[in-house]
Amino acid sequence: MGMQRFITASVVLLGILLAAYAFATPPTSTSKPQKPPSPNFTPTRTPFPCTGRQTFNATLGWSTVVVDSTTDADSNLPSYGCLEWDETGPEHIYEIVVTDTIELVATLSGLNEVIDIDLFLMTDCDTDSCLVGDNTELAAVLSPGTYYLSVDTFGSDNPPGGPYTLTLSAFWPGIPANACASADTTFHPCDEAADLTSTLFEQPDLLRNYDCDGAGTIFRGGERWYALATPSLRLVQLTAIPTASAEALDLAMGLFTGCGNDSECLAFVDDALAGFSETLVWPHAATELDTVWLAVDSYAAPADSASGAFVLGVDCGTVPAKTSSFGSFRARFR
Repeated sequence: MGMQRFITASVVLLGILLAAYAFATPPTSTSKPQKPPSPNFTPTRTPFPCTGRQTFNATLGWSTVVVDSTTDADSNLPSYGCLEWDETGPEHIYEIVVTDTIELVATLSGLNEVIDIDLFLMTDCDTDSCLVGDNTELAAVLSPGTYYLSVDTFGSDNPPGGPYTLTLSAFWPGIPANACASADTTFHPCDEAADLTSTLFEQPDLLRNYDCDGAGTIFRGGERWYALATPSLRLVQLTAIPTASAEALDLAMGLFTGCGNDSECLAFVDDALAGFSETLVWPHAATELDTVWLAVDSYAAPADSASGAFVLGVDCGTVPAKTSSFGSFRARFR
């Protein structure tokens, strides 16, 4: 009975500490804001010819960059079924033929400051088939088939077009199988605390977004992967801190059961602004030793080694993670 009271008290204390940490974190960062719906606007269905300005065959690992302008393009698609945005400006449509299951990432850059150009991905030659739309970047897991990507101009009064650079990339859906193979040497965080200094500069960009990140943010920096051998009933705390030379580094971390199609996301954190630390806390409630994989990622790729430098602090608590899930701890103190 005494041991049970000790465990219960320890769990409650852990919840209080986690709640205190939540209130002590710096201001939260957000993904790129969406435009609000256009006033008094309802999208209308518009079929269009199934001929793209260019046709691309998207296979795993494929990427291409298109530099173009919608200035002299036609304006045939005034709206899309997935967003209530008025898109009466000119557009370009690209046909994308997908032969493998991929995660397609489309990004716009090189835009005119006064011309607002958006992206819309469709499954058919019809604006009602729109899967997703966004301001300047989108990501979607696609099965084999033919899709249509529209680069369209926002505005209600036939706005002029403008220049754009479109980057298209096909990533492995989920955690690539080779990510775990690239992990740094397996270490045991509960044997001794560790502080590891590293950089994200020129790291392979194997993972663009995280299914356990509700915001759907696209992370364009490469990842540094670590394998952690974790004993049972331990609370693992991982803290990634940008160095003084990396004040613009906006970090995120994801923890996974492995790599490949069967991998599961155990925890994810992207709470802080650029230059601030991120802390991920994971209660390992299993009754045996498990190896898990940690990805340290960033919102944008660093320009050099110094601007991508960070210190990873790894520590392991002794409080048993029993009787309640980590999520329920946080729920008690919200």
